[in-house]
Amino acid sequence: MIVAIAAQLGLEITASAEGAQAVFFWQEDWTSAFHEPPEYLVELARTVPVVNIGCSDISKTTVSRRFEEVFDRQLLIDPRQYRGPAIEKTERNGLREIRIVECPTEPVPGYCYQRLIDNRLDDDWTEDIRPVVIGGTIACLIRKVRPIRDRFGHTPGGPTRPEIHEPLEYLSAEEVRKVLRLAASLGADYCEIDCLRDRPSGLLYVVDVNTTPAFFDRHQPDSREKMIEIEAEAFRRAFL
Repeated sequence: MIVAIAAQLGLEITASAEGAQAVFFWQEDWTSAFHEPPEYLVELARTVPVVNIGCSDISKTTVSRRFEEVFDRQLLIDPRQYRGPAIEKTERNGLREIRIVECPTEPVPGYCYQRLIDNRLDDDWTEDIRPVVIGGTIACLIRKVRPIRDRFGHTPGGPTRPEIHEPLEYLSAEEVRKVLRLAASLGADYCEIDCLRDRPSGLLYVVDVNTTPAFFDRHQPDSREKMIEIEAEAFRRAFL
């Protein structure tokens, strides 16, 4: 996504931070959930915006714990003690290694266990809500609808056509404040946050935080361009 934002703003992406207007801190391995910035970036951040420099841990367990602190509701479970279906997912980033397991069960090292959130729209479809956080604001919100058989992945060609919305169309003002508090607690200046709304209770749950956004390529051309324009303007205001 940052490539599209740079093109929209007429910026050049370089491998060197020398003379940069803004710098992005990426983890060395995109699947890693843990990463510490090199010392030269810490020093550079005193004078130049270094995006996500404070975001060193986006593991599912850490995100879930921060969610519980901010929203005051439980998401993590102990698979040895819990009874019923639950979610087992890898701590690593962006791999979509997710499955429903029946508890009690023995935990697998390197995996996180969460409550199964009922985000079904009906018997056939599920709904994901993904706020895009840029510089302490929610620039826009992406709504994704998936067949329930593929609720944790992507059908061929992606989910049904993603929709771009204003945040308050699908989040309350209080939920917006809490989503932003959660992002700030993780040090995430620019990220996409995966949220699910539990159908029986109506409560919102944050299940993942993504600091390597690449979702725009699954949009139709008209909505893709709209999203790039929105995010580019938010990036300009926040970091340039």
